[in-house]
Amino acid sequence: MLKKLFYLILLLIPISLIAALTVLYLSIEDKAMVRSNQHMTEVNVERIKRIIQSNKPAAVMSGKKIKLTLSNEEVNEILALVSNEYLPKINAVSEFSNNRIKLKLTYNLPDNPAGKFLNISVRLKLYYGKYFTIEALKIGRVAVPEMLLPYLQPMIKDFVKKYYGGYFVLWKHIKRIDIYNSVLTINYKITRNNFETVRRLAKQILVSDEMHERIKAYATELDRLSAELGAKPQSIMNYMRPVFKLAERRSLAGGSAIEENRVAILTLAAFSIGKNPLSYVSDTEIKKPERVVLTLKGREDLAKHYLLSAAINALLDTKWSAAIGLSKELKDADGGSGFSFVDLMADMAGNKLANVMQSERRAGIVQARVVKMMSEDEIMGDIEQLQEGLSAAEFRVEYGNSGSEEYVTVVREINRRLRSCVVYQ
Repeated sequence: MLKKLFYLILLLIPISLIAALTVLYLSIEDKAMVRSNQHMTEVNVERIKRIIQSNKPAAVMSGKKIKLTLSNEEVNEILALVSNEYLPKINAVSEFSNNRIKLKLTYNLPDNPAGKFLNISVRLKLYYGKYFTIEALKIGRVAVPEMLLPYLQPMIKDFVKKYYGGYFVLWKHIKRIDIYNSVLTINYKITRNNFETVRRLAKQILVSDEMHERIKAYATELDRLSAELGAKPQSIMNYMRPVFKLAERRSLAGGSAIEENRVAILTLAAFSIGKNPLSYVSDTEIKKPERVVLTLKGREDLAKHYLLSAAINALLDTKWSAAIGLSKELKDADGGSGFSFVDLMADMAGNKLANVMQSERRAGIVQARVVKMMSEDEIMGDIEQLQEGLSAAEFRVEYGNSGSEEYVTVVREINRRLRSCVVYQ
């Protein structure tokens, strides 16, 4: 009897191994189910602004129930944003139907002979207005049998709790979820006391200890510079050179040049609008910095355009940053300060800085070039004969829209001028 059992075990081992290898082979694929192709437009920008405005701290802390309504398209824009900034190896897209969400995820695998992508498709059903159950799960070409799903669900829940337990603390503030006609509605309630807990938790989730240390280093350098240079308006160069010198030193000491550059530009951008960079990562009371005016081509607005566009690019990507800059200019034309191609040039210059400083090959080179910068022309170029102050009506008469040949011609000219800037070469 024992002998037969021994032979049975010997037989089952290779069968189990073959089955496992087969499942692995069928799970990994050469084609991505979801690709990173999010294109940011002015419409996308306005949607994101609407979401932010409806969830401002003052409204959230009121203690009243807040209703957040998101279309399927808006949720996918948020997924693209989260993927780009925090989960770069994962691309995700959602599909809504009544009380159901279908999530498609693609994980970009490291180089291996089996395949390039792990594709996962899961359909979740909402019940009792808050909880989800798995209705269907497919990993690569393998559809998980329905009879196994009730056993998998608690395992997945335990895994999420173990590694992403912080999110469950946030979940308790959600009162009800509804999905109807491709619209997701979330009702939540956060009191003033709870808001600080949620804010601290968000910082813990989004800001690593390493990032906190980096930001502290650059914030300290900015404090030193402001004390040394005083309250008199300063060319953006007088701050960029020493800040990128610090980035260069930290990179040579073993830090990532790309990450050092990102934090350098993010802290500079915060500083340019009167914010202490540490306020974004610290739980303690942060002193507001002394008012310092940074200028580019003698103008404070251009310095802000430049640094904020570079910072947005560092946080997101060029498409989002460019669209936000264009959206702002078009909004100015419609009753604001008027459309300005000079402002747009500053936005585009900031994008160029962010692109080169986040390049594996050029991140260190850019640090050295900024440190040696002798003129603002090395980052901005000539702004002569670029129209400003155009009203919406004037813009439509002269340029039609941002896709017209007349508009594109001016953008080409701006790009030509920026190509002569030493820092981006």
